[in-house]
Amino acid sequence: MFIQKKSLITISFVAVLFLSACSNSVYDEMGVDENNIPAFTETERQEGANKSLIAVKLMTQGSGEEAAKKSIADSFALLKEEYRTVSIELDDEDQEDWYGVYMQDHTAIQNMKNSKTKLTREEKAVMDYYEGLANPEFPIIEFSANPILK
Repeated sequence: MFIQKKSLITISFVAVLFLSACSNSVYDEMGVDENNIPAFTETERQEGANKSLIAVKLMTQGSGEEAAKKSIADSFALLKEEYRTVSIELDDEDQEDWYGVYMQDHTAIQNMKNSKTKLTREEKAVMDYYEGLANPEFPIIEFSANPILK
């Protein structure tokens, strides 16, 4: 009995290590270090698609591209626990603005397609973005100095 329990614990531990090694973090996917995240302030938040989608506006000052990428990756990492799709606009008071889209899977898209209510501007923009992708493979992570959702 003791040997069986020990074997089961070992197998479980190896499975957890394997699964954690296989799943890349948002930081890894975006190629940024998850330490020393610059300060930013959330200024606006709008939920949609049965709470599987969120659009967030952030404010920062003098971040530059690498810092903006870290801030957006950090927001994705925090918000993806609750939302399947995240859209971020990072307003920089001193430099250019930055944009990011994270889609974990097609849940938000299905929720929007099945919605009985009129889609919000953000929901329509996410739908247009998704439908414009040639070959969507999840997770979808995009970062740009130009607006991604139109």
